[in-house]
Amino acid sequence: MVANPEYTEASDLINQAERVLVGSYEELLRKVQIMGQTSFRDELKIDTRIWVECESEWGRGPGYRDRVTAHNQEWFTAQPRQILEAELWTLIAREWKEVLCKLTSLFDGDRES
Repeated sequence: MVANPEYTEASDLINQAERVLVGSYEELLRKVQIMGQTSFRDELKIDTRIWVECESEWGRGPGYRDRVTAHNQEWFTAQPRQILEAELWTLIAREWKEVLCKLTSLFDGDRES
């Protein structure tokens, strides 16, 4: 949009909005990564079954990667992990709402000037 001559007068606002979006996206990504790592890491440490199942696939011939992937998919889609995933989606929705509020305030502030 900044390169579009129609928006020359709005270039400062567009640049500011871009900075808010990029910074907010990076912050959201960091928060989700930390929450996901913390939540799933604890669950993975406790559940030895997944590790035993994956380890037992070694030496069974072709298809090892697919079998281990299937065990992981089963583990991550089980009910207890769906709750963790729902919590992550709640975090994402809340944080995204804050990003939109920041952007809205940029544009509302521009109208007041």
